[in-house]
Amino acid sequence: MFSTNSCNIQCIGYEKIALLEFKNDLIDAANRLVSWNRSNADCCKWYGINCSNLTGHVSEIHLRGPDPMAADFVPQEASIQRFGGKINPSLQNLTSLDYLDLSCNDFGGNPIPTYIGSLQNLTYLNLARCDFNGLVPAGLMDYYP
Repeated sequence: MFSTNSCNIQCIGYEKIALLEFKNDLIDAANRLVSWNRSNADCCKWYGINCSNLTGHVSEIHLRGPDPMAADFVPQEASIQRFGGKINPSLQNLTSLDYLDLSCNDFGGNPIPTYIGSLQNLTYLNLARCDFNGLVPAGLMDYYP
């Protein structure tokens, strides 16, 4: 759906492993991440993933849930479509990640992981309406001047 990788460059092996570890800690009741599996070799073609056409590195993750402010929002369907669980620290291995959208999901009151602030190339971060609890980690304060 979001893949822009039109070349023959495939994703980097350790990044594929990082994405699979990230998936393992998510609750995916709607099975939206069915394409995320070891037998699907190119993670650049997985749902919600964009990679650099030059390097094959994962550059974007688009995993937005259903927006409760949208006109067509249906609460019963939305609860199934939202991701839950926790955000695995394996995201730190995606060193070229510059876009991360996990908005409108349900992380059940867990705190925002502090390591998200250490993603050095991140230029876009959306964690709105995710049911996080606690303070915004200091490393993320640069995103919100």
